[in-house]
Amino acid sequence: LRPIVEAMKRWLLSRPFLQSDDSPFQYLDKSVKGKSLRGYLWAYGIPAGEVVYQFTTSRSHKHPLGFLEGFSGHLQTDGLDSYNAVCATGRVVRIGCMAHLRRKFFVAQEAAPERVDEILRLIRALYDIEEAAQEGGVTGEALLALRRELAPPILKTLRARIDELEPLTTPKSKLGRAVGYAQRQWETVLRYVDVAECPIDNNWCENSLRPIVLSRKNCLFLGSEHGGGKRAEVFFSLVQSARRLGIDPFAYLTDVIERVSTHPASRVWELTPRGWKEAKEAEKVAPPTVR
Repeated sequence: LRPIVEAMKRWLLSRPFLQSDDSPFQYLDKSVKGKSLRGYLWAYGIPAGEVVYQFTTSRSHKHPLGFLEGFSGHLQTDGLDSYNAVCATGRVVRIGCMAHLRRKFFVAQEAAPERVDEILRLIRALYDIEEAAQEGGVTGEALLALRRELAPPILKTLRARIDELEPLTTPKSKLGRAVGYAQRQWETVLRYVDVAECPIDNNWCENSLRPIVLSRKNCLFLGSEHGGGKRAEVFFSLVQSARRLGIDPFAYLTDVIERVSTHPASRVWELTPRGWKEAKEAEKVAPPTVR
């Protein structure tokens, strides 16, 4: 099944916009007795579409740098420093996540309720713009025009309110960390306004890690890096991509596993969740054969 996931990865890397996030997952190493080690599953995907996972034993910058080799476009992430190297190549422009910024202020709300409440209201106003556009089916250039008209005044006021909090906080307090995070990420957070494919936050990708968290609670750890870790990449990628594309994962995998050993390698795309769905939909609309 790995060639199918590799085909999905090639398709994703050809897109102009990707999202990424990661979650820890314990794994085993035969050379380390009596305990499990911390690894990570990174998710790379597009909203409401495919997601491909990568298992690693660290959060080193070399992992996103290697996975995204050949990718050129916008990458939406949280503030993790591990993405800095790939963005320093000049091929990738980083976009921040408003949800991460909001979450830090929400956690610090009790420190300055009235001031933080205003920040949260301003962020809510930005989300109102996005929700209205979604409900109205506004996309592409029309979405950019709507954002550019309505979002900048709100963003300007939001930044001013955040800066006003800085002298009232200590850097290591919850509120101080929220202010510092927002100021460091501000330029990247603003970029969503000018990229039609990009949502205001990274929640689509973050949600793709929820099944990882559930699995982590159920199975406790993966096998070795090259055993359970690599197999997890394959099955999580296929199952979660199928779900996000509205496909029954059981029906999809049952069919693909039966066909994969005899299917031509040159037509591997037909076995990806998107290719499989396209083929099924084509079968439904194909005219009946006249005998």
